[in-house]
Amino acid sequence: MPLLAILIDVITLGVYFLTLNSGATRMGIFPLAVQIIATIVLLLMTIAYQGRRRVRYHVSDDSGYYRPFTFRFAIVVGSLLVNGVVAFLYWLSFSGGNNLIMQFYG
Repeated sequence: MPLLAILIDVITLGVYFLTLNSGATRMGIFPLAVQIIATIVLLLMTIAYQGRRRVRYHVSDDSGYYRPFTFRFAIVVGSLLVNGVVAFLYWLSFSGGNNLIMQFYG
């Protein structure tokens, strides 16, 4: 699953560069749809992850003990978080609220 999450990241990055080079107004809602679909797929992958989610040892902190994520699960969760933020930024750009990623209008 971590390799699939990285592949999804590469695909969404490719769509971003395609949109950036061809003009956002010509692409329409396609990059937003791809990003939302990728985020939903990554959310389902995070829920359905069958591998070990936490490491075996406990880390001591001032607030107590905690068990950090394994590296593989952290790749999937990190990919989900980044793609979720980018989908939100695409939505802001598409709705005209903030054109931080692209300028989708006029």
